Amino acid sequence: MPTSTRRSSDEVDVALRRELVRSMAFPVGGLSAFGLAAALVPVRHHVARPAVLVPFAVLVLLTTALGGRAAGAYCAGVAGLAVDSFLHPPYPELELDRAGFWWSTLALVAVALVTHRLGRPRRDDG
Repeated sequence: MPTSTRRSSDEVDVALRRELVRSMAFPVGGLSAFGLAAALVPVRHHVARPAVLVPFAVLVLLTTALGGRAAGAYCAGVAGLAVDSFLHPPYPELELDRAGFWWSTLALVAVALVTHRLGRPRRDDG
């Protein structure tokens, strides 16, 4: 009897930890995107514009893996805003009417969706 109670308690602990990580993925992913953009400001003149998206794609990938599809898509949107405002000229301004902003944001959202799709456990239908 105590073994089944212990197992049940362990399963609850794992579920609570998993839910805590998922709930923290939204704020941590969003803040990390702005922190990463701020960290890349000193090298923005030395790196090609498409290459600057690679660290953000990794961040979106990690956020999606830990927090799920919604957290990954949120992080991708925030990362698109951060890239546009900190790393694309004119630098201190946010211009949402440029095609580059939308393409980079869509690419990051695609990373989130593909990561979620590939990372989901497969259901046994048979």
